[in-house]
Amino acid sequence: MSAEPRDDLVEHNEKTAEEPVIVPTEESKDENIDGDENIDGDENIDEDENIDEDEEYEEEEDEDEEPKLKYERIGNSFQEILAEDAASCMTVHPKFLALGTHDGVVHILDHQGNHIRNKKFPSHTTIVHQISIERNGEYVASCSGDGRVVINGLYTAENNVQQTFDCPVKAVGLHPEYGHRGNKQYVIGVGEKLKLFEKGWLKTKQTVLHAGVGYVHSVQWKANFIAWAHAQGVEVYDTNTKNRISHIENENNGKYHQDLYNCNICWKDDRTILIAWADVIKVCVVKQRQANDVRGLPTHYVEIVHMFETDFFAAGICPFVDELAVLAYFPPVEEGTKKGSAQRPHLIVLQPNGIDSYNETSTDALSVRGFEEYLCINYHLEHVSEEQLFYIVSPKDIIIARPRDVDDHIAFLLEREEFEKAMKQAEAKQSELKKFTLLGVGRTYLDNLVKRKRFTEAAQLCDQVLGVSKKLWEEYVYTFAKHNQLKAITPNIPYRNPTLDSAIYEMVLNEYLLTDHKGFHNLIRDWPTDLYRSKTIIHSLNAKLREEPNDTTLSRTLATLYEHEKKYSDALQIYLGLNHPDVFDMIHRHKLIEFVQNKCIKLMEIDVEKATDLFTENTDQLSVENVVKQLKNQKKLLHQYLHTLFLKDKQLGQNFHDLQVDLYAEFERARLLPFLKHSHYYQLEKAFEICEERDYVEEMVFLLGRMGNSKKALMLIIEKLRDINAAIDFAKEEHDEELWDDLITHCLDKPAFIKELLFNIGTHVDPKRLIKRIPPGLEIPNLRDALVKILQDSIYR
Repeated sequence: MSAEPRDDLVEHNEKTAEEPVIVPTEESKDENIDGDENIDGDENIDEDENIDEDEEYEEEEDEDEEPKLKYERIGNSFQEILAEDAASCMTVHPKFLALGTHDGVVHILDHQGNHIRNKKFPSHTTIVHQISIERNGEYVASCSGDGRVVINGLYTAENNVQQTFDCPVKAVGLHPEYGHRGNKQYVIGVGEKLKLFEKGWLKTKQTVLHAGVGYVHSVQWKANFIAWAHAQGVEVYDTNTKNRISHIENENNGKYHQDLYNCNICWKDDRTILIAWADVIKVCVVKQRQANDVRGLPTHYVEIVHMFETDFFAAGICPFVDELAVLAYFPPVEEGTKKGSAQRPHLIVLQPNGIDSYNETSTDALSVRGFEEYLCINYHLEHVSEEQLFYIVSPKDIIIARPRDVDDHIAFLLEREEFEKAMKQAEAKQSELKKFTLLGVGRTYLDNLVKRKRFTEAAQLCDQVLGVSKKLWEEYVYTFAKHNQLKAITPNIPYRNPTLDSAIYEMVLNEYLLTDHKGFHNLIRDWPTDLYRSKTIIHSLNAKLREEPNDTTLSRTLATLYEHEKKYSDALQIYLGLNHPDVFDMIHRHKLIEFVQNKCIKLMEIDVEKATDLFTENTDQLSVENVVKQLKNQKKLLHQYLHTLFLKDKQLGQNFHDLQVDLYAEFERARLLPFLKHSHYYQLEKAFEICEERDYVEEMVFLLGRMGNSKKALMLIIEKLRDINAAIDFAKEEHDEELWDDLITHCLDKPAFIKELLFNIGTHVDPKRLIKRIPPGLEIPNLRDALVKILQDSIYR
C-alpha cells in the first residue's frame, strides 16, 4: 500500500491475507478457479468451504483474452468477525479498513484483515449503514439504524462526537480535513434532510443543506463538493459558495423498489462523479461556468458525459485507470424463484463508448460465500485508488481484487504455453518480478520443449537460459543424455565460461565414438584438450579401432589425439600410413622436420607441392644431397623438387644442375631453355649432347652460341629450323660481319629468305653487300617494298 497503518495501531500478527479463491471463471474467459483452488497455486482454502465441483461457468469473453484482475479472499480477523456477525458496510483508506456490521460494531483492520490493536468501536446497537473516514485517516464516523452517529478519533478523543436522532440514519460524511486546522464539519442524512454540522466550543451548529423525497443515503464528500442520494436523484452541493449546484435525476424512480437497489456514488477525482443506480450508470463532471454566464447562477454545474443502461444491477462502482469497475448483481433467472437461487455477482470492467453505450473489457464471476441468498443491496464495492485495490463486500465474505502484475501475466503466458513471450516479458521486467525469475521461466520453457521432444529448439535455448551456470549446464546435458539426444545439445555445450566437468565431455565423445566417427573427429579437432582426459579417450579409441581397423577417420582422430599428447612420432606414423596431407600442417606446427629426414619419397607421394615446399624451406635441416639421394630413383619427383629449389635459389642445387638438364629434357622441355640461360653450373658439352640426342634445335643453337660456335648455330637455324627470322635475330645478336656473309650465302637460292633479309639487313649491314650477290633474273616477292625499306633504313643509319 502507499501508506501503512501506524505502528501503535497494528497488532504484530504474522497472519497474512487468506489465499486467493475468487477468480475469473470460464464465464470471463479467464482462469476457472473453484473454491478449492487459487490463482497462484498456493495453499487450499479452508476445509469448511464447500463449492460444488459440478458448477459450470459459461464463457463471456474471448478465450484468448488475459484477465485484468486477480482475486483473494481476506481472512484472518475477518473470519472471526464474520463467523459471529455479518458485514453491512465498509470504507477503505490507504492506511486501513473500517468494517461496519449488523450488530452495530465498527472494526478497524489492516489491509490483510488483521485487527488493529484497541480499535474496535461498539458504537451502535444495530446495523451500521455507512462509514466515513477523513483524508488523513485519523477520524472515523459511522451511522446506524439505531439513529446514532458516532465520530471516533483513532489517536485522540478531542473531536469525538456522539449524536442520536429519532430516526434511522443512513448517511454520514466527514469533511476531508475534519480535525485539522480547526475544521469540525460533517454531514448527516437525517430522514429526508441532509444536515451540515459544525462542532463548536459550546454547541454544535447545524444547517439543512437540502430536504427532498425519501431517505438520504450514500453521501460522499470530496474537496469542496458534497454528493448524496435520495429517492428522486443525486444532489451536488458546493461548500465554498454554499449552494446546491445540481440535481441529477434518478432514472429508475418508481421502476424498482428503492430499498433493494441503493444508489452508489464514487468520486473519481475532485471533479468527476461516478453514479451507479440499479441498471443505470452515469459519469458526471463538475464544471465551472463562464463569468458572463453566471448571472445569479451557481459558479459550478454538473454535466453528464456518459449515461447508459446495463443488463445487470450495479451494487458498486469505482474508477479503474481510464475504465470503470462495476460490481454487478444478477437476480434469479426466473421471477418468483424461491429464495437461495441468486446468481454469482460479477466484477465487470467496462469502457464507456460515446455518450450512451459501453464495452465490457473484462467480466469475472465471483465465488462469494452464500451468494445464493443475497440481494443487490447486500453487496458493496470499495477501493483504494492509489493502489488500484477493489474490495467486494458481502455479509459473510470479503474479497480483494487487484490488477494483475507482471508475474500474473507471465503465469498466464506459461499456462497457455506462450513461452517465448513469457521469456521476453521476464527479461524486460526482471526488476518487477516477485514470484518468477528469468531463469525459472526459461527452465520452464526448456522443460516443456524437452517434454515435447523438440530437442533442437531446446538446445538452442540453453545458451540464453543457462548462461554461465556450470551446475545447470551439467544438469541439462544429463537430461539430454537421458533422452538419447546428446547430439542435439553438443553444438551448444560450452567449453569456456563455464567449463564443465570432464565427465560431461567424455560422455559426449563416447557417444560420437559409438555413433558418428566424423563428428567424433571434429570434436577432437575443435575442443580444447584440457576438457577431457586424452588418455581415457585414446584407450577407448584404440579399442574401437581393433573392431574397425580400416576406418581412416578413426585413425586420423587417433593421430590428432597423439599430437595433443605430444606423441609426434606415433601421430606422424599414422598420417604417413594414411597418406594424409594433414601431416604437413603437423610438421610445420611442431617443427618436426627431423622426424621425416628419411620420409621424402612418402611425403612427395602424399602431396608433391607441399613436400617440395617443405624440403626447400628447410634445407638447413634437410640437405639437398639427402633429398636427391632419396629421390634418385623417382626421377619425376626429383625433377619437381630440383625445379622448385632452382626457382627459390639458383645456387642451392648447383651441384645437380647437370642432372637437372637431363631431367628438364626428359620431363619438361619448355623449362629447359630458360634453365640453360639462367644457370651457369652445368657442362655445356654434356648439355649439348643431351639436347642433340633429342634433336632440341633451339637449345642446341643457344648452347653453340654460348660455346662460341656461331656459324654452326646459324646453320642449324637455317637448315633445321628453316626460320629466316630466327637466323636474322641470331646474326643481329652476334654482331659478326662474317656471320652475315654466311647468312647471305645460304639465302641466295631462296627468294623468300632474300626478301626477309632485304627488309631487315639495312640497319646492321650495308645492303649493297646483299644486292650485288643476288643472281640476275631472280624473282623476289615484294621487292619494291623491300627496296623502299632499305632506303629508309639507309637514311636512318
